[in-house]
Amino acid sequence: TRGRVCLNNLEIAHYRAHIAYLFQFPEAIFFSDSVGKELEDICAGRSEFQKGAFDRVGVSFEEIEHRHPFTLSEGYARLTALAMQFARQPDVLILDEPTIGLDWKHQERVIGALKEWLEPQRILVAVTHDLDLLREMQGMTWLMADGGLRWSGATQDLLSDDTLLKSYALRA
Repeated sequence: TRGRVCLNNLEIAHYRAHIAYLFQFPEAIFFSDSVGKELEDICAGRSEFQKGAFDRVGVSFEEIEHRHPFTLSEGYARLTALAMQFARQPDVLILDEPTIGLDWKHQERVIGALKEWLEPQRILVAVTHDLDLLREMQGMTWLMADGGLRWSGATQDLLSDDTLLKSYALRA
């Protein structure tokens, strides 16, 4: 297949440094042998000023700086990967199931960090089945199913439409 992805009539590659993507499985983002080295690599040497991103999601950078990323629990790996994307200071943040596998406390931390990060000039795209995350983040929602767009509109409209939620198995 062929095609182009554009934003404001510019190829998306033009924006590469401004876009961060977090995979559903955080181990897909790790390449270095320590969290500290990973942060240094992902922030292109600006890591000294970016360690506060870990505090945002409830992770002590000092406790994991010298650990290999693969030794982190799944939840801590997810939080660490998210903190690294925050540290990049992107204008667009794309997240695939950002709260999956997190306990309630860390889900709340992630939602709080996303709300703090989100400003009018920034764009958050979250692929999720987590209605609590949608409820907290508001904005616009696009419901995708069976390979296509099935609904779009204000998040609040989706959350208040029981028929729509049930028809796409978002609510029992």
